[in-house]
Amino acid sequence: MKSKVILSIIFSMLFFSSCSRDSNINSPDDANKMGGLLLKIDKENAPSNVTTVIAKLTRLNFQTITSSMNIQSDSSASIQLNNIAIGTWNLLVEAVDQQNVVVYRGETQVTVYENAVSNVSLVLNPVASGVGTISIYVTWGNGGTTPPSTWNDYLNNPILSPVTPLESYGVAQSYVTIINNSYKMYYTGVLAAARKNILMAESPNGINWTRNNTSAIIEPGPSTSWDGLAVHAGPIINIDGQYKMYYTGFANAYGQWGIGIAISNDGLTWTKQVEPVLLGNPNGWDYQIAAWSIQKIGSLYYLYYGGKAANSYNSVMKIGIATSSDGISWNRLNSNPVLSPTYSWEMAGIYQPSVIKDGDLYRMVYGVSASTGFGMAVSNDGINWEKVGNTQIFTTQNTTNVWATDIAYPCLVKVDNEYRIYYSGTRTNIYKIGLTRKPIN
Repeated sequence: MKSKVILSIIFSMLFFSSCSRDSNINSPDDANKMGGLLLKIDKENAPSNVTTVIAKLTRLNFQTITSSMNIQSDSSASIQLNNIAIGTWNLLVEAVDQQNVVVYRGETQVTVYENAVSNVSLVLNPVASGVGTISIYVTWGNGGTTPPSTWNDYLNNPILSPVTPLESYGVAQSYVTIINNSYKMYYTGVLAAARKNILMAESPNGINWTRNNTSAIIEPGPSTSWDGLAVHAGPIINIDGQYKMYYTGFANAYGQWGIGIAISNDGLTWTKQVEPVLLGNPNGWDYQIAAWSIQKIGSLYYLYYGGKAANSYNSVMKIGIATSSDGISWNRLNSNPVLSPTYSWEMAGIYQPSVIKDGDLYRMVYGVSASTGFGMAVSNDGINWEKVGNTQIFTTQNTTNVWATDIAYPCLVKVDNEYRIYYSGTRTNIYKIGLTRKPIN
């Protein structure tokens, strides 16, 4: 007999009410806003002594919702629960034998959202072992598990796909910010032979995007310049009334990379400075350097970047910081790199640090070179970082219907009552841009 049961569960929103944005509602007054849960089960690998799986949802001031399926006789491989008010519920799943004795049990809290899908798997342990834990996209115990995720991938991902000639080989590396009360996404349009341009899209809500135009807002420089082949979208900050974008560029994909500045008064029209503000160190770990986040801490600006050494297929990507008093002249910290791979899932390297100020903390989401998912770290001062556990907070298996088998380039944003990560994903090497969200407790 197998020692545990693992149910692969996808929570699908079945009914929606009109609302300007998704909410986590926990009041009976919102009982008219309905959703549904769909629990998918791998019947073929179910333990032989399990006959029925029963799912029960409970919540204070709400009627209990129960549904079940017979593993041995039902043609369906799922349990569907309808007419669920949006908000947080307690989910209890039990597996019983022919004598109706509970042999496996798992319990957790789930949140029903409007217009979203939550991808979760629930581990059912033998009743003698207590309640289960959360796992992601594994089956009845044949093989390993992947880490838990409380992030909810957007139902209609991807939110941006390549359609214009400048995006022939994909859209990627999105940086999302709000300028003049409008969401703006600066992203990289990929062409053949590693040529890249920076493009822009706008949105009223950060979900539905319209391209500003079909031309690039920032292009590579002349072929002899430091950014003569490619420019990549980067972080933006307002300094003395002007928006400054710290973009990454190079003339040779295998050579030295650098970070340049483009300046704008409105976020729409950008002018590049000719010279880079920071070049990769030929003798250091950050020969190929890429900017991804900027914060002002005290009187200094902190530029967070990823980098790797020159001329080595085995070089490991790490994360560093440069500081500046004016946003123009930058100096690397002596303590660089501030974050390096330490866990097995990071060993190929960590990069693209996206940093936000979150209350008293600085919060970072970073990518891994293996493109399997994202990690998180926190800091009290923006310099000294501590990773949040030996687990990826979001993986390819958490994407809606596993739409992306590689994910990269996270951009963390805090919007009202939720965190968002805009990320790049692909199944075919043609990148698209997706969104995952997590409610703020």
